[in-house]
Amino acid sequence: MNDDDNPVSISISDVSVTEGTGGTTNAVVTVSLSAASGLPVTVNYATADRTANAGSDYTAIASTPLLFNRGETSKTITVAVNSDTLPEPTETFMCNHACG
Repeated sequence: MNDDDNPVSISISDVSVTEGTGGTTNAVVTVSLSAASGLPVTVNYATADRTANAGSDYTAIASTPLLFNRGETSKTITVAVNSDTLPEPTETFMCNHACG
């Protein structure tokens, strides 16, 4: 069996959401492959603090696999963003990834 697929690259979209004043708002992040693969591709992802703090500002996601089946090029990750009523500057978190 030959594996002659070209390597694919991974990109993660930027997204912006407004916190709101109650409950949570979902930040839906798109993860894309540069091309369809003839083989399954697994991407491990996790959130990481920047200026937002896991727990109080958003719900952290520990290392989690995201499976792209053959031919798929796009998947989404949903991160719950916690609301509050405090006046704050813009806060950010990251989604880190690694191929597995």
